[in-house]
Amino acid sequence: MQHGFDILIISTRNSSQEEFWHKKLRASKGEICRDDALIITVAENWPGGAGTGLGTLYAYQKAVEKGKFKYHRDIAHMLRTGASIALYHTAGYGKELFPLLASEENAIANLKIPSTHGSLLELVVKQTNEQFSTGREGRLSVFHCDQVFYPDRTFAYSPDSHLDLFCQTLPQNRPGKSLVVMEPSGAKVFDTSEPVQLSTRFPIATNLSGFSLSWDMTQALMEEFKGELEDQNARMNANTDFWMPLTVDYETYLSMNPYPEHQMHYHRMAALKSRIVKQNPSRPFIKAMDIGRNGYWWDFRSVKSYYLTLLKLTRETQEGHHMKQLFGIKSPIDHNQASRVIVDRNSCLIDSEVHGGSIKNSVLIGVKAESLILENCVVIHSNLNSLETSNSLIYSVDDEHPLKLAQGTVRADITLKSSGKKYQMYSHLDRDGVSDWNTPLPQNPCSYSEIHQLVDQSKI
Repeated sequence: MQHGFDILIISTRNSSQEEFWHKKLRASKGEICRDDALIITVAENWPGGAGTGLGTLYAYQKAVEKGKFKYHRDIAHMLRTGASIALYHTAGYGKELFPLLASEENAIANLKIPSTHGSLLELVVKQTNEQFSTGREGRLSVFHCDQVFYPDRTFAYSPDSHLDLFCQTLPQNRPGKSLVVMEPSGAKVFDTSEPVQLSTRFPIATNLSGFSLSWDMTQALMEEFKGELEDQNARMNANTDFWMPLTVDYETYLSMNPYPEHQMHYHRMAALKSRIVKQNPSRPFIKAMDIGRNGYWWDFRSVKSYYLTLLKLTRETQEGHHMKQLFGIKSPIDHNQASRVIVDRNSCLIDSEVHGGSIKNSVLIGVKAESLILENCVVIHSNLNSLETSNSLIYSVDDEHPLKLAQGTVRADITLKSSGKKYQMYSHLDRDGVSDWNTPLPQNPCSYSEIHQLVDQSKI
């Protein structure tokens, strides 16, 4: 790769993932990022999680410290003098992705997809380095490894604001939880617990949660939240706790957050904004980076969105074509299939060996099976005798018995390395992993929170 970010910071969930991803990403240099890029992995060992706001500052702070003592590089000075830095968040719990994540060391970054390198994080790193690194000198750009956004045109970009937000213009004023109003004087961020309908004559966009900070903005946030970074006793998200109070007026903010602590927080952020603007009054404070109404946002943040996103590979559409290009899929169907299996032209079989059955409108990655009867299914890295189901998601399942599963079934198998004990965990595409977190479902031997703890303890 000829162009890309100068420095990559990966925020992982523990020291094991920190070491794993440092080795893995270094081995992929030149393919997913520049050969000379500096890769720094850090662990977010923050009790209860820092949130995307404080988590960004904490990861940057740890990367600066690690850069100084391990690599003898002054990351902060490099940023100030024009280096481009990309920071990737992978440290969240990912509750909405259970039980899939239990098969992947509880790590979102490890989630399997049909790309050359096979993991979601590597795809995001490659795509952001290819498409969003130009013009990022002297900026800290922040991405999340559970989503990919694909602009509808070449992303030419001349940064001159303190804060840039990735967003996508909506076809019409639709209600949403995380929205950006693109006013000429600067964008306004609305992040709410329930969908809201905004009444405005200006374009409204979906907030994609990726952002880019100037050096001044980065340093101001680091100084403002120095106490929280030292004590590690708070949780703040970027959209809710940083950008919203920095962009909307006091009355609007308080109408959505009617508590005394939010009043104090708003005034704190207003003072921060005043200091930043005073340093350089001619520089815009915030700009929206619109990927375009015809751009694509591929969401891997939940079991259902993971399933629906991968199923787009079966569509003969422009979006399906772009997705195949991104994943490096040159042919939709393997040519090694036995004559006894009937595969329709929409299905996508990658590194799979199936000896019989019928496969319609489905995506298979790394699957070995004697017989499959599938329709509208996604099957990932599984060894099966026979399986019959529709509209289902099967992930890392190893089963020698014939299976016939109800429509909409989600199943993931987990083997604990410490004991070798195996768990078969079920869900349904219409279920919410967050609300089910502490409740064992009828087919499961334990709750998702319990399997999460067992996986962490076993160090899969």
